[in-house]
Amino acid sequence: MKSKNIIGFFVVGLALVFSFNAIAEERKKIVVPRGGGAKTFLKQCATCHKGDGRGGHTEGGNAKDLRVTKLTEEELIHVITYGRLKLGMPPFDGIIQPDRIKDIAIYIKTKLKLKN
Repeated sequence: MKSKNIIGFFVVGLALVFSFNAIAEERKKIVVPRGGGAKTFLKQCATCHKGDGRGGHTEGGNAKDLRVTKLTEEELIHVITYGRLKLGMPPFDGIIQPDRIKDIAIYIKTKLKLKN
């Protein structure tokens, strides 16, 4: 009798484990937005490029107006990562995480770009 109870508990336990796994697999992944690059842009880029991206004369030189940039998202990622030292743009590789650099590039292309 005792062995039947143990087997019964074991079977019930396995059923519970599999049902909890099925429930966990059905849950949707919750993604929390990070601000789309605006916060990082304001922290890392606005000193030279101003909060609205217009650039102009700053301590580092004459920052480009990002509202009218012709650079693609990929080119922006490259410039932010590796800089343009001859133009006064410092590299941010190792300072800003790559996913945040991409967020900044998207922010520049979608939120700062002037409408035609």
